[in-house]
Amino acid sequence: MGQRRNNSNGLDIFEKAAGASSKAVAEVLNNLGKNFYLQDDNTSAEPLFKRALAIMLLDQQQTQDKGFPSLPSSEVAEVETNLADSYCKSGKYEEANALYKKALAIDSKTLGEEHPYVATILDGLANVSTWLNQKDAAELYKKKAQEIREKTLGKEHEQIATLPLGTEALTRIKLYTAVPKPFHPALRV
Repeated sequence: MGQRRNNSNGLDIFEKAAGASSKAVAEVLNNLGKNFYLQDDNTSAEPLFKRALAIMLLDQQQTQDKGFPSLPSSEVAEVETNLADSYCKSGKYEEANALYKKALAIDSKTLGEEHPYVATILDGLANVSTWLNQKDAAELYKKKAQEIREKTLGKEHEQIATLPLGTEALTRIKLYTAVPKPFHPALRV
């Protein structure tokens, strides 16, 4: 409880200094939400993500109202993904699915269809599709995420080797652990 109160006091001060609807406040809210999410405190995380998203969307609208072109940013997609993750933990799979799809559309356009963040969103879509009993869609999302990672990181990258994709991944892990690692010269007796 003390940690939450300290975060709230610090946030209040920052909001007064930066302006309650500033993009910087939205970034802090998103980071605080992620912190609570990682501590399995979804009750605290979800409202922070919602506020962050509302501020970012308001900022986007205000930019457009001033006559400047404004496309959804990867920052918006990040908050949407975080909120979708939070919704998944709460069992709100339909809401999560919609947010993942919005985030996917944004990041595919702004970062490119083969960016690692796109793979992360595809993982979320695969998980939520599994929960929604859409097995074929889940497999397609998993496969696409794997293809992106292999293409951008390489087939031998440690993230690829540790993905739960069955025998091929297990074989790579077994081969890696079976090879004796040389000692650093300074460690020799």
